[in-house]
Amino acid sequence: EIEFDFIGHELRVVKSDGASRTLPLGAQSVAAFYHAVMETLRALELPVRINLMPNEITDPIAFDQDETHRAYDPEYANALGACSGRPTAS
Repeated sequence: EIEFDFIGHELRVVKSDGASRTLPLGAQSVAAFYHAVMETLRALELPVRINLMPNEITDPIAFDQDETHRAYDPEYANALGACSGRPTAS
């Protein structure tokens, strides 16, 4: 299971055997985040293949090459949680 925690600002990967890893969410390029996620999955022996090209957007950049997009604002993530009806950090 892969779960984004926008309260704790981390990504959690948990295997069915209980093994897990977490990655902090923060301002970094899409490429850096992609590589960190893929390395985490490899470390947990969870090989996956992901289509590297985003869909349904103008001028897509492959995830493993996107050094342009790097914003992450915890306040906006908390606001997203508030809009979804989920509990948020106060």
